[in-house]
Amino acid sequence: MSRLMTGILLVALLGLTAGMAWAQGRPDGGVGGSDIITYDTTTPPNPSIDEGFPLEATATFKAHVLAYAHLAIDPPKDLVVPGDHPAGTPGEDSIEPLVGADPNPDAGLITAEVNTNCQLSVEVTEFKGGLGERIWTEYSLGTLSYMVDNSIPDEWLPGTVFKVDDGWFQVADITNDFGDADMTSPSQGQLGTVVISNLPIDPVNTQGRYLRLPFGVKAKNRVDIDGDYTYETLALAGDYTATMVATLTAAP
Repeated sequence: MSRLMTGILLVALLGLTAGMAWAQGRPDGGVGGSDIITYDTTTPPNPSIDEGFPLEATATFKAHVLAYAHLAIDPPKDLVVPGDHPAGTPGEDSIEPLVGADPNPDAGLITAEVNTNCQLSVEVTEFKGGLGERIWTEYSLGTLSYMVDNSIPDEWLPGTVFKVDDGWFQVADITNDFGDADMTSPSQGQLGTVVISNLPIDPVNTQGRYLRLPFGVKAKNRVDIDGDYTYETLALAGDYTATMVATLTAAP
């Protein structure tokens, strides 16, 4: 390349460099002229103003609690029925449902947990032996108590009181016509005698969600040998078994 062309190229490059430096050195970063636009580069943009924030969205959803119930029966302690007393009266053994106002630890106990309206029914049988003989059998229902707050486990409130007079009533698997005032609602059941029939349980308005009902049982050393519903004959030695069935059904 000739010295003349080299000089021309050098002058052109110097001019371009000077022009770029002059443009970068302008405070508005623009080009020369009377219409100058300036930009504030020290304050960041405000998104709540410049971009339409804040935004809000709402969703509604639910959790459905299913109807629930738990029902259990703790059987009473076994009875031991002796022979006749010297005066000729039949030997017997029994367990009271209550000790004072509390359930007798030796008695039977029905317990339930419910979270919706329902009905309680209870059916019981006589003590029945291996040969089919049934001995004199009585029950005594305590007080149906309920608990509102499960964090206070000993705070049971009294509900339905079943005990009338001495509280004991005789039952029979074949006939239930004993006319005992302590029997709440006697009727023939599938196995024996229905002693509680469709008792309303309302955990929302009147009762808690936890319930308990103690019950006592009595057996006498007598059987109805001739089927006249009078228990006058000495029972055979051996084991006799009774059954209780408690049922919770949905409220109508």
